[in-house]
Amino acid sequence: MDENDKAIETEFANTSVSADAQGWRTIREVYKVPAKAKQAQVELRLRWAPTGKVEWRDAQVTAAEAPAARKVKVASINHRPRGNKTAMENLEQFASFVDGAGKNKADIQLFCTNLLNEGYYNHLSLIKAIGVKDMGRNIGFRFTMKFVKEKKEIEVPEGSNLRTEALKAGIHTNQGFVNGIGRWANSSFANCHGLGLCGTCRVLVTKGMENTNAMGMIENFRFHNPLPDPFPSLSFIGNEDTMRLSCKVQVLGDMEVETAPTMDLFGENFFS
Repeated sequence: MDENDKAIETEFANTSVSADAQGWRTIREVYKVPAKAKQAQVELRLRWAPTGKVEWRDAQVTAAEAPAARKVKVASINHRPRGNKTAMENLEQFASFVDGAGKNKADIQLFCTNLLNEGYYNHLSLIKAIGVKDMGRNIGFRFTMKFVKEKKEIEVPEGSNLRTEALKAGIHTNQGFVNGIGRWANSSFANCHGLGLCGTCRVLVTKGMENTNAMGMIENFRFHNPLPDPFPSLSFIGNEDTMRLSCKVQVLGDMEVETAPTMDLFGENFFS
């Protein structure tokens, strides 16, 4: 981090080491310090384990000798399979390039983002087949978010916040209190700025809901409590499988998003 506490560079330690008899894993890594770095921030994150527990101790940051320079051979694989009928056929086709890089004794293999597209590969099978142990570090997952109404696609890192990334792309998910009413004020200042309290950044995840985090307590409360603003909970009726607050969504895979979903205030479906 720099002198303004802004992150300069993020490194991910290799945690796939064997545990000792007490279950502890000793992790040691050497990193090059960025030129403008003034301090380091060390974090331990546990994901995808709702009932899991993790502990750590004796974290240290010490000066180390720079490793000796060495030459490495890098193979870059950018392949979009065509003409196959199944993901397994695509996988086998891609694997032939991986084998070729191995025969040429490549030290590092770089993969294209198509690796994550299930239309081309069963990417979980591919990851297992090529022996990737730390997906975030070795591949650097990035996913595609398609905004249907805006006809715009963006690529975002794994775990990104939907509302934050949309704003970076010039897309406001706060588009009015109901059916566009108050859009300018809502997108400019009349919102809770990502706290999940106002409920005005609601969107429909029309594809890829399985690639989002589970709905948390704040989001659940906003959709199931009609006070003081009834519109979020009323608009949730009939959209329970697709509606989310964009400020509370983590992007864990490809998805399609519809911003500013309308609500039928007078139709029979609303009052039913």
